Amino acid sequence: MAVKSKKTIQRIPGSAIERSLRVFGFGIKTGISAIAKTRTAIQQAEALAKMMGEMKGSMMKAGQLLGLVGEHFFPKEVNAILRTLNAQSDPVAWPVIEKALVRRLGRERMAKLVIDEDPWAAASLGQVHRANVLATDQKICIKIQYPGVAKAIEGDLRNLRVILKFMGALPIKIDDGPIFAEVRTMLRREVDYVQEKESTREYSALVAGDPRFLVPEVIDEYSGPRILATTWIDSVEIEDVAVKSMTESRRKALAQSFLELFLAEFFSWNLVQTDPHFGNYRVRLGSGDEPDRLVLLDFGAVRRFPPSFVRRYAQMVRAALDGDEAAMAAAGKDIGILPRNASASMTRIFVELCNLVIEPFNHGVYDWGKSDLPQRATRMGVKLVVDERLPSPPRELLFLDRKLGGVFIFLSHLGARIDGRPLLEKAISACLQAEEVSP
Repeated sequence: MAVKSKKTIQRIPGSAIERSLRVFGFGIKTGISAIAKTRTAIQQAEALAKMMGEMKGSMMKAGQLLGLVGEHFFPKEVNAILRTLNAQSDPVAWPVIEKALVRRLGRERMAKLVIDEDPWAAASLGQVHRANVLATDQKICIKIQYPGVAKAIEGDLRNLRVILKFMGALPIKIDDGPIFAEVRTMLRREVDYVQEKESTREYSALVAGDPRFLVPEVIDEYSGPRILATTWIDSVEIEDVAVKSMTESRRKALAQSFLELFLAEFFSWNLVQTDPHFGNYRVRLGSGDEPDRLVLLDFGAVRRFPPSFVRRYAQMVRAALDGDEAAMAAAGKDIGILPRNASASMTRIFVELCNLVIEPFNHGVYDWGKSDLPQRATRMGVKLVVDERLPSPPRELLFLDRKLGGVFIFLSHLGARIDGRPLLEKAISACLQAEEVSP
């Protein structure tokens, strides 16, 4: 697979001044349009998304993250446009990438490789090119960070926050500080390829020996702070026709593997890959006795969760599975979702939301592909935030919710029909039992 877009970005605004001026210019145009009433709110949001996409870097990535966690905070029109940023983005032209490669690898190491000038994948912070090692003919992938994106994080977030408020995209009186703080944390992690290299190796060790999963190997010789090389694994996209045409039993096996992986990530390892879009998961098709295997990619968005948070969350899930409303409310307060002085109506809606989220695990074999659960849960969450004025949730919850949404979409896409309760029961029981025996 190569990037399908025919459009390439010839230049990324690099300096803080240039990026700020681009945003300032957008703000002036937006303000003039608003005064003249020549643009609708949706058109303004579309223009914002276009500007973010052209600027790349943390401006675009922040928009993606906000689109994934902002369903309770932004107007639905703005959030829908922000979500479009998660689609495959236009790649940066090869001369720009080549210059970055020369600077980061040096010509001597580059001479050892034959690099495909057409990108295999393009994203907000960098893009991936395939290559062959001349001496061994080994196929590898090289992930190159776009120039200047790491230095632009603070300025981009500051500018984005200003422009969203200027557009009236934050009409709800909430404290958006924790949201932007978490986005800042994740951005800093995602531009740190040394950290991603170690996370890749850690995940590889965690799934080692499990025939359902594959993680590429890191190649140190061609890696660095802003470049990451890994082995190439032949595989297909989740949306490939070969996956869509699988038998129900094969799709069910993939879906169950994905669900079990998430439960292990959160409840056992306390280490979650919180960027669950389809581009980070592929399938190595099985043949004969060899099973289909999930290929796990991109560990820049790894989040470690405090064991105390995970245990409290497990207690909340346990209460929801048991239908114990008082315990649900108590757990919600312990974890910091519900305020201690929550009103009766706020508590009631919170309990209803808990029951919604646990729905796939309380109805035997659940048909994920035919469920409208995300829409119902979103409406309930909006009621909590808007009608009941629920305070901003704990930072940890923002990106856990992002992962949960990704799990649902993944299983829905595969048309999974699974009884997930035994898997969830096993995971939370192990988590809570570990708490009891810990010193």
